[in-house]
Amino acid sequence: MTGVQTWLFRSETSERFARFSHDNKFIVYEKENSPLHAGDTSFNCDRDIFLKSLDSGRVRRLTHDPTYDAMPSFSPDDSEIIFMSDRPGGESCLYRLNLKTGETKNIFMKESWNEKIGLYTRPQEMLLPFYPSFSPDGSKILLHAGYETRGVFLLDPEKEELTRLTDRTMDCYFPSFSFDGKKIVFVSGSPDEEDIYVMGNDGSNITRLTYDGGSKRYPTFSPDGKSVIFSAKGEGEPDYYFEIYLLNLDQTISKEMLEERLERLKIANLE
Repeated sequence: MTGVQTWLFRSETSERFARFSHDNKFIVYEKENSPLHAGDTSFNCDRDIFLKSLDSGRVRRLTHDPTYDAMPSFSPDDSEIIFMSDRPGGESCLYRLNLKTGETKNIFMKESWNEKIGLYTRPQEMLLPFYPSFSPDGSKILLHAGYETRGVFLLDPEKEELTRLTDRTMDCYFPSFSFDGKKIVFVSGSPDEEDIYVMGNDGSNITRLTYDGGSKRYPTFSPDGKSVIFSAKGEGEPDYYFEIYLLNLDQTISKEMLEERLERLKIANLE
């Protein structure tokens, strides 16, 4: 049995980072406001957030700012979204938008993001934080932030407290909660040598799940917590050649057995 692929967005501009609402009635996503010229491969930073009804097909534009509004995700009760932005004058780059009123609020911190993550100066054109999402109970915000060495952080917006969950020696990014809120899956490594890791929601018990390297992006848990789905491509593959992989956490093998299988696979491909 195979799934039926449906084209949800018919547009001349790029759409990315679509997320379902928890009631499965809407999709929120980021979209370019104008197409790039032919042959232009640069990244278009003029993006805004859009909401699409899966019942009516109606599309509602949520932000109207000539900057980079991106990576939206729903709160657990679907009453608001959180997203990142490089709006001038923004103190944190992190915003909440009320879907009923349309009101947008910048999430402030008692200390700057630079001080919180250990930077004295913020590198030019750097966005902090990145890849934000709510915890399952809506009380915390999970994200990654940093420069050169990124880390996974948990933000309490009410107390304005930011807690680092990963070691400063590890470059960690693209974190995502399990549905029960007990675990966090994320990516760590260097270019073309990235792997999937899992840890407790307090940063404890970090466990490496893959050993095959390559490039990996956006891991997320299945609802039952028994699988992780992620995007990946092999070393040397072009950036557009990402594929979707499913990792079954109930079926594990040792690192040595995996390396042996990979070596046999390489030999078979050369024959």
